Amino acid sequence: MNEEKVSSRVIWSIVAAAILGFSGILTETSMNVTFPELIQQFHQSMGTVQWLTTAYLLVVALLMLTSAHFNAILSKRQTYMIGWIAFVVGDIIAIIAPSFWLLLFGRLIMAVGTGFALPLVFNVIFTSVPMSQLGKYMGFGTLIISLAPALGPVYGGVVTYTLGWRAIFMIILPVTIISLLIG
Repeated sequence: MNEEKVSSRVIWSIVAAAILGFSGILTETSMNVTFPELIQQFHQSMGTVQWLTTAYLLVVALLMLTSAHFNAILSKRQTYMIGWIAFVVGDIIAIIAPSFWLLLFGRLIMAVGTGFALPLVFNVIFTSVPMSQLGKYMGFGTLIISLAPALGPVYGGVVTYTLGWRAIFMIILPVTIISLLIG
């Protein structure tokens, strides 16, 4: 069987974007277990605190819907860098947030990063991988991203219990740096 070769550069691009997407989904799913602590710390209602997840997902979905537009006007590298910078800036804001509203603002900026990263994974695959290997690389990218919702609640619970909710964002920061180095 004569399969076309996929360059290591393309493979690492897929991995880098998938790790950034994984980081976004991991922090999103890990936040749900922090709600009781955030309600108490920031003196907000459950309905208000749930906006950390709801607004995050709304922004991610909005950016995923507009990804075709960004693909038309930006290179893949530019798309990745905008996503990475947004995610890291939002992550740092979330780490230092002294109020609920600043935490929500940081989460929304992180959502921009996730919204850029998730479609980018599949954009790189569809534009850079030979048709004969699309399934394999779609599965590969999806596997990395799909681990996040499975790990998120456990990660969030263990980290919040042992180190506090801010550590969710502190621990993910080196992961995003690894993503940048790979990408």
